Amino acid sequence: MGRCCSNGFSNRGTRAKTGFTLVELLVVIGIIAVLIGILLPALGRARAQAKSVQCESNLRQIGIAMQMYVGQYNNSFPPGFDKDSNGNVYNWTSLLVTLMDRTGATNSAVDLKTGGTTGKFRRVFLCPELTAMGAEFDPNDVAVTHYLGHPRLMPDLYGIGAGVTDPYLGAPYLMRCYKITKVKRSTNIVLAFDGSMSLLAGIGQNTSYSGAPYFRPRQGIPLANFIDNNNLVSSGAHLISDFTKTSKRYDTPVNLTPYSAQTGAPSPLTMTNTDQDGNDRNFRFRHIKNDTLNALFVDFHVASFKTTPNKLAASPPTGGDLTCGAILLPQP
Repeated sequence: MGRCCSNGFSNRGTRAKTGFTLVELLVVIGIIAVLIGILLPALGRARAQAKSVQCESNLRQIGIAMQMYVGQYNNSFPPGFDKDSNGNVYNWTSLLVTLMDRTGATNSAVDLKTGGTTGKFRRVFLCPELTAMGAEFDPNDVAVTHYLGHPRLMPDLYGIGAGVTDPYLGAPYLMRCYKITKVKRSTNIVLAFDGSMSLLAGIGQNTSYSGAPYFRPRQGIPLANFIDNNNLVSSGAHLISDFTKTSKRYDTPVNLTPYSAQTGAPSPLTMTNTDQDGNDRNFRFRHIKNDTLNALFVDFHVASFKTTPNKLAASPPTGGDLTCGAILLPQP
């Protein structure tokens, strides 16, 4: 008779299991690999969505500051770019920062340090999609921002003596900041939004700065002068809803053809929707899958526009549901 255990059952023919077989290990590894393949894209989408939400939060805070400015300055939007009596340039972003912090903004890396009102508020001008290269700025840079403004609502007033001529009205009329009370369809018109940036690496354009590379508006001008294929200058309507001078309508998709400030002409379509010289001061769909653009509207709400890879690859590339209704203004 075989030996019996104390419980009366025989242990003959039984063997203790000491580990996993190779097949079992391979099955477990395979299951883990499948789970990772499923979860990683979901995590990537969640991360991208979080950055887009943070960007929208930035624009809401910019909207609050803009409301303060408009209320303080007779319902007028700030100039997009200009100079003072001493020849020092400034722009709408530095004006808003100065409004939030009476000590003023230095427009430098100092503004980005934590612990001060200016530093904290200056950070809302940095889109989280680009902040990996946004830790350092040229101390002489006047546009520490990843957002661009509508070039008619907040125009470039920088000029030599006589100012800048309004391309729609012609001389002797000059570009002027819009009053919010003059903007019809304020819930549809964009005021500030994700804009195309240039990567500054090495020596700066107007300075000997040679620090870490960072993204900034082309030539330090935080205005989308070249939206809709340079419509501000080259179109007969010049971003005005004058349908006797243009074939565009409110439902016409915005043209995203890249335009170069350096050459003054359209760039190769390979530069469409990129952050580099050659796609200058344009709309930039940089969120989610490079198909989403966030915008602050004239009535100070924030919303997003969508496009698709096919629409970006078309000739001309277009902004999908970003149409001319979002950029065309009444006659100034």
